[in-house]
Formats: sequence, structure tokens, C-alpha cells
Amino acid sequence: MTIGRPPRALREDGFTLIELLVVIVIIGILLSVAVSSYLNLRARAERVTAAGNVRAIVPSIEGYGNKNGTFVGMTLAALKADYDQSLDPSDYSFGSSGNLTATSYCVESTLGGETWSKAGPAEPISPGACPAGSSSVTVPGPGGGPRQRAMWERSSRRSRRTEMTTGRSWA
Repeated sequence: MTIGRPPRALREDGFTLIELLVVIVIIGILLSVAVSSYLNLRARAERVTAAGNVRAIVPSIEGYGNKNGTFVGMTLAALKADYDQSLDPSDYSFGSSGNLTATSYCVESTLGGETWSKAGPAEPISPGACPAGSSSVTVPGPGGGPRQRAMWERSSRRSRRTEMTTGRSWA
């Protein structure tokens, strides 16, 4: 009797349990890296879009303030007629609670979990909501849904789609 490898018919072909576990662990590691990269890219895109939304309307608002000497009485129709004909009324929500002042306004955009604002002509666009006590107003969501503090809310078609996926829709 010779000792050696068993004949091919007696050997079992296939993968061992250890080999399968190693492959599953490697796939899990690759998947976790891919998901975290995707989430970081999405958060960055929301940040950039929210800041861009604020940046898009600021020149019109500040032009209105310079021309009229006040921000009181500012409307989307006035901004569109005098400063930016590309403003689409369906992309903005505007409300006035009577607390706008001659020298102050606050623009805020929230997209996903990112909120950016600009409080007045002298302040930079920065992360976070409008300061408490500023000239921002509350704009209710459709159907009495979630509320968002804002004087102006700029939402592109892309941001509307994003808000709908989170259960909130801002038209």
C-alpha cells in the first residue's frame, strides 16, 4: 500500500468554509469603504448646494436694499422684475412677518441635514440657521408638515427631490 494522494475520484472539489469566510470578509470591507465614501460625497454635495442656493439670491436682495434703502416690502416679484428675471417663483418660498428692517435680512437654505445662511449684507455665507431674533420668518411645509425657519428658501429641482426622499417636500 502506498501512501500518497487519494485518487481524484475520492477527493472533493470545491471551496472550504475558511475560504468562503475570507471572501465574505473581504467583500464586507470593500462594501463598508464604498458606502462611507458615498455618504461623505452626498453630505458634501448637500453642503455645496445649500451654500449655492443662498449665494444665488443674495445679489438680488442686496441690489433691492441698495436701490430702495430698505429691505422692508421686498417681494419675489420685485426681485424678479428689477434684478434677476431667471428667478423661478416655484424655487423660492417667501414670507414676511413684519420684522424685516431697513438694514437687515436673513437668507437660509436647508438641504438634507445641511443648513447655510447669510444674515445681512455684512455677514458671510456660513453654516447654520439664521440667528435667533433676526429678520427670518417661519415657512410651513406643505400640508402643515415640518417647519423650516427661513426668509428665503432656494430649492433647486435636485434639492426638491432630495427633500422628498426624507419625507419632506418643499415646492
